[in-house]
Amino acid sequence: EQYLLDKYVIQIYAPAAETAVFTRRSGHPMVRGFGVTQAIGGFSALPAVADEMCYVVRGPIEGLHSTDGACPSPSMGNGVLEGQGFVDAAFTAARFEQLVSAPSDYSVLHIGTHFRLRPGNALRSFLLLGDGSKLTLDAIGRMDFSAVDVVTLSACETGMGGARTDDGREVEGLSALVQRRGAGRVISSLWAVEDASTAQLMRLTYQSFAADHGDAALGLQQAQRALRRRFTDPFFWAGFYVSGNHP
Repeated sequence: EQYLLDKYVIQIYAPAAETAVFTRRSGHPMVRGFGVTQAIGGFSALPAVADEMCYVVRGPIEGLHSTDGACPSPSMGNGVLEGQGFVDAAFTAARFEQLVSAPSDYSVLHIGTHFRLRPGNALRSFLLLGDGSKLTLDAIGRMDFSAVDVVTLSACETGMGGARTDDGREVEGLSALVQRRGAGRVISSLWAVEDASTAQLMRLTYQSFAADHGDAALGLQQAQRALRRRFTDPFFWAGFYVSGNHP
């Protein structure tokens, strides 16, 4: 008779990485954002990701050339969290790996792009980068996300897994892999989400996240409830969930 989010704040339990030690940072969270907005590598453009980056990042955004007015200028975000963004040609494997692996001054990692999960093949499952190259699950599985409190995977089917290889081993989904590599909490998707409504969902999620002292699950719940006033079909607002091993 009603949706679960009307009554509960929902977070899916995910076992902690063996080496992960969670320490929530004090003070206002900082963000590093990565996004793809233009058509590249055979994938369609994601124009709302430009607005999404502007909603999330308050600070310089490298590589962003145009928005629909969400940013005060193409190179400066006016978002909820202080930080930096890297879009399109500035979103490279080298830049991403450098910022993930180096000792970080940020606690939130936001990624808005295309994701492709190839059943049974971690080498052909990948995140699309802004220069058209592909960051495979195999490569991501060698990265260390233990310094990041929240990773948001704003792309299609980033929370899906379950495919199996010929020898019966399960291929982890992107969310599970990032969690296993140390991320505190992960926001990911269950299906091919829609571009414009996702940008609005992220804007609302981060607004609540900042207001509620970094509670990702509560932030997403409040955002989904608010977005339902505009989009009644659950397709537009119910595709994302939070997983983690701590509140």
